[in-house]
Amino acid sequence: MDILELIKRRRSIRKYRKRNISNKKLRKIIEAGRWAPSIHGFQPWKFLVIRESSLIEKISKILINKSKK
Repeated sequence: MDILELIKRRRSIRKYRKRNISNKKLRKIIEAGRWAPSIHGFQPWKFLVIRESSLIEKISKILINKSKK
């Protein structure tokens, strides 16, 4: 598949299933993020995996409130 086709098929996800991702899949997702391009090869990102649903909900509410300001 060429790059244009990949771009056309890209979608934003707004609703998620309430199920856990296997550690193997999670490692692949993080590795893909690590290989993402960055300016001058500087890769400032850090990844934090949160699996506790109550904590995810709290973070979500904080971010929604911040975006309203």
